[in-house]
This record gives sequence, C-alpha cells and structure tokens, in this order.
Amino acid sequence: MKEGGFGTGLLSAIKGQRVRTGENGKGKAAVPLELVRPTASTDEAGSYLLFVPRPSGYGLVEHEGPAPATGARLEIGDTAYVVTKLGRSPLPHDGRSCAYLQALA
Repeated sequence: MKEGGFGTGLLSAIKGQRVRTGENGKGKAAVPLELVRPTASTDEAGSYLLFVPRPSGYGLVEHEGPAPATGARLEIGDTAYVVTKLGRSPLPHDGRSCAYLQALA
C-alpha cells in the first residue's frame, strides 16, 4: 500500500471498517465507519472564543466578529489583556478560533 502523506495510513485503515453500536458492541448490526469532516468553520459566521485567566482558573467568553490577532490588547472589565496565542477552540467539535489571553501587569 502506498502512503500519500502524514496520517494517510490511518485514513486507509479506517476506510471500509465497520463498527458495532449499542452496549458493549452488541445488540445492533454493524454500521460502516465514516470519516467526518467539518463543513464550515464557525469563524465564517463571525464568532470566536476568548480563553481568559481568572483568579480561580480560566473562563471561556464568546464574542462576535473576527478573532483578534496575536499581540492585540483587550480590556475585559477593569483588566487589560494581551492575546498570546490564536488557536482552535478547546471545546469538542467546535471549529471556532480561540484567542488565549494573558493579563497585563
């Protein structure tokens, strides 16, 4: 089998496989396993997340519009932040961008 690039071996192994559904894989007939790809990013709809440090952990804040660039300065309440990283949302199956913030001293 010829590989087409990084990760294609796994894709080849997945194609055509069947999985059983139901408790412990019993009770229902096997169904074909399909590769699921997101159809469109939620960023195109204009929302993103902010990963905001808090005194007792972190919080996620949803915002509308384009995500801020790395290095952008934001104010939330009385606190100023800088965007240290722009990445994917930490939520499962969420295609939005997430801006990770750090409080400025």
